[in-house]
Amino acid sequence: MKFLSSLIDALKNKNKSDGSVHSIDSLRALDIGRTRILFAEGVVTGNKIVINRFEKIPVSVDAPLDLGLKTLFDDRKCSKENIHISLKSPQVVTRFLRFPKMNEKELRGVLQFEIEQYVPYEAKDLYLDLAVLQESVKTDHGENVEVFVAVSKKDHIDAMMKSFQSLESAVDAIDVDILACMKSLHFFHPEEFSSHTALLDLGVHVTTLGVLRASQPRFVRDLSFGSNDIAKKLKSRANMGDTDIQDFLDGKAVVDEARTPIFLDSLEGLINDVKVSFDYYRDQSEDGAGADRLFVCGIGSAQSFLIQALEKALDVPVRTMDVASKVQLASEVNPDVFQSALPDIAVVLGLLLRDHD
Repeated sequence: MKFLSSLIDALKNKNKSDGSVHSIDSLRALDIGRTRILFAEGVVTGNKIVINRFEKIPVSVDAPLDLGLKTLFDDRKCSKENIHISLKSPQVVTRFLRFPKMNEKELRGVLQFEIEQYVPYEAKDLYLDLAVLQESVKTDHGENVEVFVAVSKKDHIDAMMKSFQSLESAVDAIDVDILACMKSLHFFHPEEFSSHTALLDLGVHVTTLGVLRASQPRFVRDLSFGSNDIAKKLKSRANMGDTDIQDFLDGKAVVDEARTPIFLDSLEGLINDVKVSFDYYRDQSEDGAGADRLFVCGIGSAQSFLIQALEKALDVPVRTMDVASKVQLASEVNPDVFQSALPDIAVVLGLLLRDHD
């Protein structure tokens, strides 16, 4: 089972600038969320993703993973083989680190001893992987190498694998949600991918901000804000029910002028967190430059009010990632189910694209 590295490699310079890929055999990807599981099976051919099977399985918050997988594999008879999955904070912790110049084997050895300096866990309890982003970084103290590191606790990964194995399913690769979103960005928006672009992946409890520069990840930060926080504010301040809140997040509800302050208040935590993160990124970048634009995906990304509020606060163009223009649905796929999941499928599509140059 592969963890992380090949996806980072795919995000680097060996990608074709036009985002085109070659056709290979059908792949399967699974995006495991707090309230739903998304499954996609498809083939990447030319400049299209042909989806042959797509399923959206609602699950209860914190329900055992086994239940959702059983519905998917046993009840709906989806293929169990060679599946790509991914992790989101707090299941995975990522870091950008610099070390004195050394090769990858030496880096792995060093990190086995030093990882506890960078994450709040003991090394013996972790699965760790890394990818070299820059092989040579000149500093006042000599030549460094810059790496992207991802770690996840063994007990979490082992429990997940046990759930799949109990249903005789095979997981082929584990990646990170924000990197899968970046892979989708490369395929659907290749020009923006190769420039200086930020990407916001909205989740139920955690939202992740990533920044790409010259086709490489340069910044990742997890924000303790999600659609659940928006829902709580709208329930208490706007007296909205679950259905109305879901319509708002799905982009079906138009925000009237009278309730604009309430909706802005529901987004205040997110907007402030993103602004602070943008400022921090600019302060840390070597030339003080920030991202030129922001793409948004995930829960709520179809709501134009949210997009406009972010754009006004950040003073950069903000848009929803277009993940439909290069997707072709097979006749077996229910278009309504696919459409209902559209704002939230950047991760699962990125996992399908994982091994493509």
